[in-house]
Amino acid sequence: MKNYSEFKIAKYRKILSTRKAYILDGDFARTKPLAYTLLNYVDYGIKHWKYLYLSLLDYLWNRDSTRFEMLVDNEDHLTERGNYLFSRNKKKINTTPKEICDGIYVETCLSTFQICNIIKKVLGFYYINYKDMKIYLTPLHEIVKEMGPLDLSDLY
Repeated sequence: MKNYSEFKIAKYRKILSTRKAYILDGDFARTKPLAYTLLNYVDYGIKHWKYLYLSLLDYLWNRDSTRFEMLVDNEDHLTERGNYLFSRNKKKINTTPKEICDGIYVETCLSTFQICNIIKKVLGFYYINYKDMKIYLTPLHEIVKEMGPLDLSDLY
């Protein structure tokens, strides 16, 4: 988990206060996150949804590792193909296991849609309303989210 100083957290909050915050509803295809906030935590400088997902899992592990352990090898937390999302056994993870903490592996070969749905489910498991998590997109991707993808045929 990133350990920002109080000064940096205040600086990031100030920067983010000028940007539009999104919740995990809707379609985030073709977007890239820049940062997220959850409760009193801020993570800034994220480049991909996968890193946002891993950062959030790290935060939740540090918040309550005992609760996180309940997610591991739990049949209520499977991928759409029936593989475990969290396991101590790499072989139970479909394609790209990533060790996140204490020998716990997580599936990382996921679409943005899947990541958003898993985050909602995991936050619910922690009794945190997913609407308390705010996502900030990179500027270009914020425009895509608001206006839809650019149709290049209009240029010709």
